[in-house]
Amino acid sequence: MLREKSVDSLEIGFAPGLPKEFPHSFVERAKGLGLRLSCHLPFSINLGREQDKATSLEYLTKGLKIANVLGGLAVFHPGFYRGHSFGEVRGDLLETLRQTLQNASSGEGKLGVETTGKSAEIGTLDEVLSLIKDLDSKLVVPVIDWAHIFARTQGKFPRTLHDFITVLDRIKSDVAPDRFYFHFSGIEFGKGGERKHTSVKTCTPPLPYLIEAMKQSNIDFQIILESSDPIGDITWARMVLDDPQQWFGFVEDQQRKLQMNLMDAYL
Repeated sequence: MLREKSVDSLEIGFAPGLPKEFPHSFVERAKGLGLRLSCHLPFSINLGREQDKATSLEYLTKGLKIANVLGGLAVFHPGFYRGHSFGEVRGDLLETLRQTLQNASSGEGKLGVETTGKSAEIGTLDEVLSLIKDLDSKLVVPVIDWAHIFARTQGKFPRTLHDFITVLDRIKSDVAPDRFYFHFSGIEFGKGGERKHTSVKTCTPPLPYLIEAMKQSNIDFQIILESSDPIGDITWARMVLDDPQQWFGFVEDQQRKLQMNLMDAYL
Protein backbone atom coordinates (compact mmCIF):
# COMPACT_ATOMS: atom_id res chain seq x y z
CA MET A 1 0.00 0.00 0.00
CA LEU A 2 2.79 2.46 0.90
CA ARG A 3 4.52 2.11 -2.47
CA GLU A 4 1.15 2.43 -4.22
CA LYS A 5 0.81 5.82 -2.52
CA SER A 6 4.29 6.91 -3.73
CA VAL A 7 5.85 6.55 -0.29
CA ASP A 8 9.60 5.97 -0.63
CA SER A 9 10.79 6.79 2.91
CA LEU A 10 9.52 5.56 6.28
CA GLU A 11 10.57 6.67 9.77
CA ILE A 12 9.77 4.22 12.58
CA GLY A 13 9.01 5.85 15.94
CA PHE A 14 10.21 4.34 19.22
CA ALA A 15 8.37 6.31 21.89
CA PRO A 16 8.58 4.23 25.12
CA GLY A 17 11.89 2.46 24.49
CA LEU A 18 13.99 0.50 22.01
CA PRO A 19 13.61 -3.13 20.93
CA LYS A 20 16.42 -5.54 21.72
CA GLU A 21 16.73 -6.21 18.01
CA PHE A 22 14.94 -5.21 14.84
CA PRO A 23 13.50 -7.88 12.53
CA HIS A 24 15.72 -8.29 9.48
CA SER A 25 12.76 -9.69 7.54
CA PHE A 26 11.03 -6.30 7.77
CA VAL A 27 14.16 -4.52 6.55
CA GLU A 28 14.58 -6.89 3.60
CA ARG A 29 10.91 -6.47 2.66
CA ALA A 30 11.25 -2.69 2.81
CA LYS A 31 14.38 -2.73 0.67
CA GLY A 32 12.59 -4.95 -1.85
CA LEU A 33 9.89 -2.28 -2.11
CA GLY A 34 12.45 0.50 -2.49
CA LEU A 35 11.72 2.06 0.92
CA ARG A 36 14.39 4.06 2.74
CA LEU A 37 14.12 3.33 6.48
CA SER A 38 15.02 5.47 9.47
CA CYS A 39 13.92 5.54 13.10
CA HIS A 40 13.13 8.14 15.76
CA LEU A 41 14.60 7.45 19.20
CA PRO A 42 12.62 7.98 22.45
CA PHE A 43 11.84 11.55 23.49
CA SER A 44 13.16 10.75 26.97
CA ILE A 45 16.71 11.32 25.68
CA ASN A 46 18.06 14.37 27.49
CA LEU A 47 21.70 15.23 26.93
CA GLY A 48 21.29 18.46 28.91
CA ARG A 49 20.73 16.73 32.28
CA GLU A 50 23.46 14.85 34.15
CA GLN A 51 20.99 12.41 35.75
CA ASP A 52 19.77 11.31 32.30
CA LYS A 53 23.21 10.94 30.74
CA ALA A 54 23.62 7.15 31.21
CA THR A 55 20.15 6.35 29.85
CA SER A 56 20.61 8.76 26.95
CA LEU A 57 23.97 7.22 26.07
CA GLU A 58 22.40 3.76 26.12
CA TYR A 59 19.56 4.87 23.82
CA LEU A 60 21.95 6.56 21.39
CA THR A 61 24.28 3.54 21.27
CA LYS A 62 21.41 1.09 20.73
CA GLY A 63 19.78 3.50 18.29
CA LEU A 64 22.89 3.65 16.15
CA LYS A 65 22.99 -0.16 16.05
CA ILE A 66 19.37 -0.20 14.85
CA ALA A 67 20.25 2.45 12.26
CA ASN A 68 22.96 0.11 10.98
CA VAL A 69 20.34 -2.61 10.50
CA LEU A 70 17.98 -0.17 8.76
CA GLY A 71 20.75 1.37 6.69
CA GLY A 72 19.47 4.83 7.64
CA LEU A 73 19.25 7.36 10.45
CA ALA A 74 18.48 7.17 14.15
CA VAL A 75 16.92 10.60 14.73
CA PHE A 76 16.72 12.17 18.20
CA HIS A 77 15.97 15.38 20.09
CA PRO A 78 18.96 16.53 22.20
CA GLY A 79 16.93 17.35 25.34
CA PHE A 80 16.08 20.40 27.46
CA TYR A 81 17.94 23.45 28.76
CA ARG A 82 16.41 23.18 32.27
CA GLY A 83 17.51 26.67 33.25
CA HIS A 84 20.93 26.48 31.56
CA SER A 85 22.19 28.14 28.40
CA PHE A 86 23.30 26.12 25.40
CA GLY A 87 26.87 27.17 26.13
CA GLU A 88 26.62 25.67 29.60
CA VAL A 89 25.34 22.25 28.41
CA ARG A 90 27.19 22.07 25.10
CA GLY A 91 30.24 20.32 26.52
CA ASP A 92 28.13 17.55 28.06
CA LEU A 93 26.24 17.08 24.78
CA LEU A 94 29.45 16.73 22.80
CA GLU A 95 30.97 14.35 25.36
CA THR A 96 27.96 12.01 25.24
CA LEU A 97 27.84 12.06 21.45
CA ARG A 98 31.57 11.34 21.22
CA GLN A 99 31.15 8.40 23.62
CA THR A 100 28.36 7.10 21.39
CA LEU A 101 30.61 7.29 18.35
CA GLN A 102 33.41 5.48 20.21
CA ASN A 103 30.96 2.64 20.93
CA ALA A 104 29.72 2.53 17.33
CA SER A 105 30.09 -0.57 15.20
CA SER A 106 30.67 -0.29 11.47
CA GLY A 107 27.68 0.04 9.17
CA GLU A 108 25.60 2.43 7.09
CA GLY A 109 23.69 3.88 10.05
CA LYS A 110 24.01 7.47 11.27
CA LEU A 111 22.72 9.61 14.11
CA GLY A 112 20.44 12.48 13.13
CA VAL A 113 20.29 15.50 15.44
CA GLU A 114 16.90 17.13 14.93
CA THR A 115 15.97 20.79 15.23
CA THR A 116 13.28 21.05 17.89
CA GLY A 117 10.01 22.94 18.15
CA LYS A 118 9.72 24.16 21.74
CA SER A 119 11.65 27.08 23.20
CA ALA A 120 12.51 24.96 26.27
CA GLU A 121 14.25 22.35 24.10
CA ILE A 122 17.87 22.30 22.98
CA GLY A 123 17.86 22.30 19.19
CA THR A 124 17.78 25.60 17.35
CA LEU A 125 19.22 25.52 13.84
CA ASP A 126 22.38 27.26 15.08
CA GLU A 127 22.81 24.80 17.96
CA VAL A 128 22.33 21.69 15.83
CA LEU A 129 24.76 22.85 13.15
CA SER A 130 27.26 23.87 15.82
CA LEU A 131 27.21 20.36 17.34
CA ILE A 132 27.57 18.65 13.97
CA LYS A 133 30.42 20.92 12.97
CA ASP A 134 32.32 20.31 16.22
CA LEU A 135 31.86 16.54 16.06
CA ASP A 136 33.18 16.49 12.49
CA SER A 137 31.97 12.93 11.88
CA LYS A 138 30.16 11.47 8.88
CA LEU A 139 28.19 9.39 11.41
CA VAL A 140 26.27 12.42 12.72
CA VAL A 141 24.11 14.62 10.49
CA PRO A 142 21.56 17.41 10.99
CA VAL A 143 17.86 16.65 10.57
CA ILE A 144 16.09 19.90 9.77
CA ASP A 145 12.50 19.94 10.94
CA TRP A 146 11.23 23.01 9.13
CA ALA A 147 7.95 23.17 11.04
CA HIS A 148 9.88 23.18 14.33
CA ILE A 149 11.97 26.14 13.18
CA PHE A 150 8.75 27.88 12.08
CA ALA A 151 7.16 27.30 15.51
CA ARG A 152 10.20 28.48 17.47
CA THR A 153 10.23 31.73 15.50
CA GLN A 154 6.48 32.24 15.99
CA GLY A 155 5.81 31.80 12.28
CA LYS A 156 8.36 34.39 11.18
CA PHE A 157 10.89 32.01 9.57
CA PRO A 158 11.07 30.36 7.09
CA ARG A 159 8.37 32.15 5.08
CA THR A 160 9.98 32.99 1.73
CA LEU A 161 11.92 31.19 -0.98
CA HIS A 162 14.96 33.21 0.06
CA ASP A 163 14.63 31.95 3.64
CA PHE A 164 14.85 28.33 2.51
CA ILE A 165 17.77 29.00 0.16
CA THR A 166 19.61 30.77 3.00
CA VAL A 167 19.27 27.73 5.30
CA LEU A 168 20.34 25.27 2.58
CA ASP A 169 23.39 27.40 1.81
CA ARG A 170 24.19 27.55 5.53
CA ILE A 171 24.02 23.75 5.86
CA LYS A 172 26.23 23.33 2.78
CA SER A 173 28.77 25.77 4.17
CA ASP A 174 28.83 24.51 7.77
CA VAL A 175 28.57 20.71 7.49
CA ALA A 176 28.26 19.72 3.81
CA PRO A 177 26.26 16.49 4.22
CA ASP A 178 26.16 13.95 1.39
CA ARG A 179 22.37 13.91 1.69
CA PHE A 180 20.07 16.48 3.29
CA TYR A 181 17.54 15.07 5.78
CA PHE A 182 14.32 16.93 6.43
CA HIS A 183 11.12 16.59 8.43
CA PHE A 184 8.17 18.57 7.13
CA SER A 185 4.58 19.30 8.16
CA GLY A 186 2.33 22.19 9.00
CA ILE A 187 2.32 23.20 12.66
CA GLU A 188 0.27 24.95 15.31
CA PHE A 189 2.28 26.93 17.83
CA GLY A 190 1.95 29.14 20.89
CA LYS A 191 4.28 31.35 22.92
CA GLY A 192 6.38 28.33 23.93
CA GLY A 193 6.64 27.07 20.35
CA GLU A 194 5.26 23.82 18.94
CA ARG A 195 1.80 22.59 19.92
CA LYS A 196 0.99 19.98 17.27
CA HIS A 197 1.82 18.98 13.70
CA THR A 198 -0.81 19.66 11.02
CA SER A 199 -1.22 19.20 7.26
CA VAL A 200 1.57 20.47 4.99
CA LYS A 201 -1.16 22.14 2.91
CA THR A 202 -1.48 24.81 5.62
CA CYS A 203 1.92 26.10 4.39
CA THR A 204 3.12 26.66 7.93
CA PRO A 205 5.87 26.67 6.65
CA PRO A 206 5.43 26.58 2.84
CA LEU A 207 6.58 23.32 1.20
CA PRO A 208 6.56 24.69 -2.39
CA TYR A 209 9.31 27.15 -1.47
CA LEU A 210 11.46 24.38 0.02
CA ILE A 211 10.99 22.22 -3.08
CA GLU A 212 11.96 25.11 -5.36
CA ALA A 213 14.97 25.92 -3.15
CA MET A 214 16.14 22.29 -3.33
CA LYS A 215 15.78 22.26 -7.10
CA GLN A 216 17.84 25.44 -7.39
CA SER A 217 20.46 24.09 -4.96
CA ASN A 218 20.63 20.71 -6.74
CA ILE A 219 20.91 18.66 -3.53
CA ASP A 220 20.24 15.02 -2.70
CA PHE A 221 17.52 14.93 -0.06
CA GLN A 222 15.15 12.78 1.97
CA ILE A 223 11.91 14.19 3.43
CA ILE A 224 9.74 12.63 6.12
CA LEU A 225 6.24 14.14 6.29
CA GLU A 226 4.94 14.29 9.87
CA SER A 227 1.49 15.63 9.13
CA SER A 228 -1.99 14.84 10.40
CA ASP A 229 -2.87 13.55 6.90
CA PRO A 230 0.30 11.73 5.76
CA ILE A 231 -1.06 9.92 2.70
CA GLY A 232 -3.09 12.91 1.45
CA ASP A 233 -0.13 15.21 2.01
CA ILE A 234 2.26 12.86 0.22
CA THR A 235 -0.05 12.94 -2.81
CA TRP A 236 -0.06 16.76 -2.73
CA ALA A 237 3.70 16.93 -2.14
CA ARG A 238 4.26 14.80 -5.26
CA MET A 239 2.32 17.37 -7.30
CA VAL A 240 4.36 20.19 -5.77
CA LEU A 241 7.58 18.33 -6.57
CA ASP A 242 6.66 18.30 -10.27
CA ASP A 243 6.18 22.08 -10.48
CA PRO A 244 6.65 24.01 -7.20
CA GLN A 245 6.30 27.44 -8.79
CA GLN A 246 2.77 26.55 -9.86
CA TRP A 247 1.85 26.54 -6.14
CA PHE A 248 3.34 29.90 -5.16
CA GLY A 249 -0.06 31.60 -5.44
CA PHE A 250 -1.55 28.95 -3.16
CA VAL A 251 1.21 29.67 -0.62
CA GLU A 252 0.43 33.40 -0.68
CA ASP A 253 -3.26 32.69 -0.03
CA GLN A 254 -2.43 30.41 2.90
CA GLN A 255 -0.02 32.94 4.37
CA ARG A 256 -2.67 35.65 4.25
CA LYS A 257 -5.03 33.35 6.16
CA LEU A 258 -2.31 32.65 8.74
CA GLN A 259 -1.60 36.35 9.20
CA MET A 260 -5.29 37.07 9.77
CA ASN A 261 -5.54 34.22 12.31
CA LEU A 262 -2.48 35.50 14.18
CA MET A 263 -3.91 39.02 14.27
CA ASP A 264 -7.20 37.67 15.64
CA ALA A 265 -5.31 35.67 18.27
CA TYR A 266 -3.56 38.78 19.59
CA LEU A 267 -6.65 41.03 19.59
